[in-house]
Formats: sequence, structure tokens, C-alpha cells
Amino acid sequence: MESIIFQHKILEAVINNAYEWIVVVDEHGKIIYMNKNYCEFLGRKQEEVIGKHVTEVIENTRMHIVVRTGKEEIADLHYIKGNYMIANRIPIVDDGKVIGAVGTVIFRDTNEWKRMNTHIRHLLSQLQTYLQEWKENNGAKYTLSDIISCSKQMEALKEKVKRIADSDISVLIRGESGTGKELFAHSIHQLSSRSDKPFVKINCGAIPEHLLESELFGYEEGAFTGAKKGAFLLERFWGT
Repeated sequence: MESIIFQHKILEAVINNAYEWIVVVDEHGKIIYMNKNYCEFLGRKQEEVIGKHVTEVIENTRMHIVVRTGKEEIADLHYIKGNYMIANRIPIVDDGKVIGAVGTVIFRDTNEWKRMNTHIRHLLSQLQTYLQEWKENNGAKYTLSDIISCSKQMEALKEKVKRIADSDISVLIRGESGTGKELFAHSIHQLSSRSDKPFVKINCGAIPEHLLESELFGYEEGAFTGAKKGAFLLERFWGT
């Protein structure tokens, strides 16, 4: 019993001191809870507001309307004390019946929301920069969505790519110059389980024919002049 009382006090302390302002009403629109911060803003005492209809305490409130309609209202502008705030109103449903609603003020004025919005945009721009750097370092930058097509043959080819991309088999892509072989190679890598690994592109035409196999699959040190021990595994290879 003492443990339950202690947990209740902890929970009440957390809600009372939460950054958001919180109000809970019953099915008749009467306040059954309002946290300390909200009460202080309204200049009312907690024990004073309990049992009162929400319209008597909060100007321009819609909490009683949400109880009646059962429809949530998210990020809605609420004009109170000469300023617009941003509030959420969510119905409380039990066994299919609306038994109340909980409301929270998440931004205490629109300037607060604008500052948060600016901060998020700044973070998104930074994230975009990091993603771009990652793509450049990773090598693969195209996906199947970059391959624009409407023919049945191309759509069938895309479906085949989806099926084989996550397998461990080697893939040979053949076709005339300019038909999009590299786009498909990028797409296969992006869809594979190794998509977070580097995508290495090699110009096979620049490697002498008699050294191609050794360069791609490795060789013993000293096997030929200048040979160094090591191996290079080509995961995806496409023809030209």
C-alpha cells in the first residue's frame, strides 16, 4: 500500500511539473485534473478548479466539444489571455464510449512554436548535409525510383532486382551503352543487406586483361612483378 502511495506521489509530481500544461475533463466537461503549471498560468488553485466546468476556467476552450464529438484536435490554435497557443485535445475512450478528454498545451505561444520550427529546420539542413556526405562517400546514390519507366519489361526487371538484391549471388548486368546499367547496379546495392557498406566502382577497361582476374579476386605475393599480397573482392560486377 505504501509503495502504491509513493508511486502515485511520484507520478503526480512529474505531471505537475511537466513542461506541458495538462487538463483532464470527464464526460460532462467538468475538470477532474489540471496540473500545477497550468493553474499558475491561469491564476487559479488546483483545488479550486476541480469539479468546475472547463468553460468556467479556460477561455475559448473546446475540451467539452471534444468530449461530445469524440474527435481529437491536434496542434490546434487556442487564443487565451491575449495570445495564441498550440494545444492538443484527445478524447478518452473506454469500451467504445467517450468518458472524458485530456488536453495539453505544447507551445505556450506561436513565437515558441516558430523558434522550435526554426531549430528543427536547422537540424534537418544539417542532417541533409551529413546524408549527402554519406552518399558521396558511400558511392551508391541511385535507387529504383530514379529509373523512370512505364513498359511492362522494365517493371518486370525492377521486380527481378528486388528479388535478387538481398541475396549473396553475383550479378552480371549487360546492355548497350546508355541503357542504365549503372543505375541498376546502384539500385541493387541500395536494396541489399550491405547498403550501409561502401559501393566501389572499378573501371575494368583500365585494367590490363591478363591482370583483371588477379586484381578482382586476389593473388599471392610475388606471383608477378610488383605483386603485393592481398585480395580484392568485387561484390557486384556489371558489363559494358
